[in-house]
Amino acid sequence: MQKNNNSNHVITEGKAYPGKCFKICWWQNLILVGLFFVIGTTFMCAVPGVDLSLRCFPQHLRSLAVGVQWILIRTLGTIPGPIIFGAMIDSTCQIWNKRDLCAEGLGSCVMYKNQELSFSLLILSVIYKGASILFFGLALLSYKPARLVATESSPSHHRVTESPM
Repeated sequence: MQKNNNSNHVITEGKAYPGKCFKICWWQNLILVGLFFVIGTTFMCAVPGVDLSLRCFPQHLRSLAVGVQWILIRTLGTIPGPIIFGAMIDSTCQIWNKRDLCAEGLGSCVMYKNQELSFSLLILSVIYKGASILFFGLALLSYKPARLVATESSPSHHRVTESPM
């Protein structure tokens, strides 16, 4: 099977058929399960992350802590994330559509290396998810809970102190 560079037709033994030439990808099920795991754990970690912030900070700093947490998440995720994933997607392009010979840039991608694209996106997602799990684990290991001390007015009211256990 051969791809004709001048048109969108596939040439097979002297016959041309319209459409893209593709083959069965045996990695597809593994990649779909991996992406499901990565996306699922991303959504399952959002609420515990906020809960950790609410438990680790005193009452008067909780709203500030959650605000700073979401600023960091949005800044570190929404600015470099699309740039890195876009570069990864662009690196797997086989044929670029050159819009205009005078214009700068490559234009849009006409055909990707599907297996390389799916595998590289899965690997990048797993690396980021692994780093996230590592940092959550380090936070768990380094966390030392504050002590609850009864106030003089009532034993049922407790206040959080900064003294070590």
